[in-house]
Amino acid sequence: MWKLEDASGKLQFIRDFVGHSTAITCLAKVDAKGRFMSASKERVVKLWDSRFSCDDGSENVSALNPILLATFSNMDKRAIRDIAIIEDGTYVRPTDKVDTAMAVAMAKKAMREGSASVQKAAQERHILGCSCEFATVSGRHPVVKMWSVNHVEQEDGQLLRVGENMAEVKPGQELKHDTVVESISSVVRKGIIITGDRMGTVKLWESAKKVFLPGAEKIWACTRTFSWRLESELSSVGESMQFAITSLTFLQGNAMFVSGSKSGNLRVWKVKGKKKNGETVCKEEICITGAHRLPITTIQQGPEVNSVDDIISFSSASEDGK
Repeated sequence: MWKLEDASGKLQFIRDFVGHSTAITCLAKVDAKGRFMSASKERVVKLWDSRFSCDDGSENVSALNPILLATFSNMDKRAIRDIAIIEDGTYVRPTDKVDTAMAVAMAKKAMREGSASVQKAAQERHILGCSCEFATVSGRHPVVKMWSVNHVEQEDGQLLRVGENMAEVKPGQELKHDTVVESISSVVRKGIIITGDRMGTVKLWESAKKVFLPGAEKIWACTRTFSWRLESELSSVGESMQFAITSLTFLQGNAMFVSGSKSGNLRVWKVKGKKKNGETVCKEEICITGAHRLPITTIQQGPEVNSVDDIISFSSASEDGK
């Protein structure tokens, strides 16, 4: 982890996060409280707290100061290529500012174990809540896997041992494409994700929750499909290999998104269409052919522009080194 010094503009090394035994394939920021996820080729996802012993006045990392919150093993048959955070959930630490999540967690603990347990939790820095939802793609299968993370309750004030998980993961719905899914992007707390596959198709998924069933899982459905290719078009094997959507990101208040392909092309699309559900959009708003010579690896949304004009900004990176 690195910190950018505002005055000098230099990067300052903070710490290593040691735990994976093989190459790390992706990182994903979970929330503004310092949590992030990492995935590796060993099919493992780890949940970390980047702030412990950084901003809470503690220099020693111990069982009371866990940097590694949880390890989730055997998440897929292949290495996970990308993670998208769906819901940032809750994360309650006694060193944080008091908010609704902390008040609820403290009240539940007091009712369950007594008021003395709350004081002990604050003194010993127990983690009282840890949850989120995320999705993963492997780049080897035609499915997107949904996951939910929930806090592991500590019984009778017992502390978890070093190496034990503060949270557990539960598999959810699987979203299917016709071909291998290569990329994914989400909008946290909005219940929308986009996924791109190897044949150049992007799907928009929206979630719905059964409000009359407390605790019920979200149900995801594909509400719109985006493809600049007609199904009737014939392509050679070499041409087909260049269709893959290798990167996606939402733009301009989530009203638009941009897709990057293995061929190095960029396309900007409108999220909303004429029909509510089931529409296939075949024409993009903007097409930048030959934006890169090699496959696009990353697209990042740029800063918002305060203007009466419809201006969008984003940056892209490719295997061509640009």
